[in-house]
Amino acid sequence: MQNRLSRALISGPYSKALAGLRARPTLLFICVALLIPNAVFLAAIAVGIGTPQRFAAIVAYLVVGLLARNVPPPVVVGTYLTVLIYDLASTVALLFGLSFVEMFAVLKFALEVKLFASIMYVAIGLGIAFSAVAALKMLVRERAVLRRARLMPPVLAAFALIVLDVSVNSLPHYHFASAFAAGQPFESGLRSSGLEAKLDRGQGRRTVMVVMVEGLGVFEDPVRQRIVDGPLQTPAVRARYDVRSGQTAYFGSTTAAEMRELCASRSPYQSVMNGPQSACLPANLKAQGYRTVAVHGFSATMFERERWYPNIGFEQSLFARDFAASGIAQCGAVFKGACDSALVGRLQDVIETSHEPLFLYWLTLNTHIPIAPGEHSARVDCQSGGAFGDVEVCDMAGMWVDLLSGVAQLAMSEADMDILIVGDHAPPLWSRTQRAQFKPGVVPWVLLSPKGPTS
Repeated sequence: MQNRLSRALISGPYSKALAGLRARPTLLFICVALLIPNAVFLAAIAVGIGTPQRFAAIVAYLVVGLLARNVPPPVVVGTYLTVLIYDLASTVALLFGLSFVEMFAVLKFALEVKLFASIMYVAIGLGIAFSAVAALKMLVRERAVLRRARLMPPVLAAFALIVLDVSVNSLPHYHFASAFAAGQPFESGLRSSGLEAKLDRGQGRRTVMVVMVEGLGVFEDPVRQRIVDGPLQTPAVRARYDVRSGQTAYFGSTTAAEMRELCASRSPYQSVMNGPQSACLPANLKAQGYRTVAVHGFSATMFERERWYPNIGFEQSLFARDFAASGIAQCGAVFKGACDSALVGRLQDVIETSHEPLFLYWLTLNTHIPIAPGEHSARVDCQSGGAFGDVEVCDMAGMWVDLLSGVAQLAMSEADMDILIVGDHAPPLWSRTQRAQFKPGVVPWVLLSPKGPTS
């Protein structure tokens, strides 16, 4: 029976296809050194998913195929896996605004997120695993056939792949944080809005609040931008506050944005891990007599915030663990934590129970990619994509509208309050058409200053 099963497998479609490729060594080489290693990315191009350009990885897979013809199998396996790790790390780093070195540093936080909650992440992971196993199996077992391949056609095929990659993925939305900021004047929402200078002069209000909004980009379409800004532009808010808005350049990921706004620095957060940082905004305001509080609905250990927040001047930090016992609702999929909209009441409590001047920093969570659908209040109609023409972007915008409605609620409850809302980075969306809805390289800021002689 085992022999019959073996014969059935040998005569199956896979074996017939492999036999056909063995009869065409050059075609087999192109498949094993180019098409299979890049299969997931070719599929991404086909369905409209954008990735950073990968010409270095394409060439590296070709080189592995060339090496496989003459070097021992363990060397082939090790070299292929090295290229695969480089390919994945550099691609993910560019997608999410991390430097290549930072990408490896964040691996220790992988258990903080629920990657398997995303069907797309699971599909990508399985596709990469299957393609790697298939490529390695053929590179090792078909070495004799690969030696008979002509080399010019694979080189031309690699060139064609690179041309396809560059032509499809030449988007201004992908950049290394360090390269983007190099040689450019420093910018931040705090500085561009004028709030930094106001606080330096000691003219801040009794409550100063900075809200850093996850993935808040600037829409290319001003009509779509006005929908998101709507809660901060109501007659009631404008009657009490001067509302100013603008854009500022961003670089890197969320922690880079925190360093940008809180410490006026391009340095990574690891630079403030070793002790107190008197130059950072929370420390400055603490020295002026402010109570300093940070709020974030995710894990305290993610990016080591429980360690470096005190160093930059926060007396108190509230994280997911602090909200879990009080029954705060949870939102999100991969990044599951306290719902931003549910934290408004807790922030209100912090404001109302503070007997001294208060600096309140709120890092939001729920609009982190991938978006969990259906978590917004339907203030924005997202049927068939609504005014945004895309369901995922519309869901994200709906959550921003809910969030900013909560900020407006806080603003109307406190008469003596400066509020700065600023994005950390543009949304790291996968779809090329989705990313194209947002201006590359900039995030919005909105400053609410109470009307009056000191505003």
